[in-house]
Amino acid sequence: VLQSKLGEVLFRDLEDLDGAAEAFEAVLAREPTNPTVLAQLDALHRARGDASALERVLARRERVTSDPEVLADVQSRRALLLVDELDRVDEGVDLFLELLEAHPERTEYIEVLDRILATGVREADIARALELQSARRGDYERQVEMLSILIRTEDDLSRRKSLELRAAHLCAARLGGYAPAFDYLALALALEPGEAGLMRRP
Repeated sequence: VLQSKLGEVLFRDLEDLDGAAEAFEAVLAREPTNPTVLAQLDALHRARGDASALERVLARRERVTSDPEVLADVQSRRALLLVDELDRVDEGVDLFLELLEAHPERTEYIEVLDRILATGVREADIARALELQSARRGDYERQVEMLSILIRTEDDLSRRKSLELRAAHLCAARLGGYAPAFDYLALALALEPGEAGLMRRP
């Protein structure tokens, strides 16, 4: 307890970040899951601007935090560090995909994934998640956009055909876009030229 208090005084009052870090780490050597000290060390490394040390502390907090809101905050900040500062984009994408699945209402996760998608990284994984979210929100134009990415990146002919048929249905039934619907349908049928079942224009 005394060392934890010492660390807090060094950090908050004396602005001795190195001394405070040593005091907090000494506490964690004895109590590695102490949530209060981990939170203090989190704040300290943010003040330092030390992205690598901060990511390590956030990973430790992630393992011991039980509060869902605190956990989501810790994970999202860690994911941003991985993507924007530590050049570990794949790890950050995985974490943001997990966060979006757990918290589909959090539009900030969608915004970050959109930004990553624009760079061409993990296109299929991100588009698959965003297509599902677009369907849930009834954003059919966005859903077709994500389906177009999935179609472009899909190597399996059967799965690609299924995606093209879904896109055709959405264009015709939800967006009233019969020209793009026929384009997607033509692509799907081109995979099996003998297949019947063309859509009719109204």
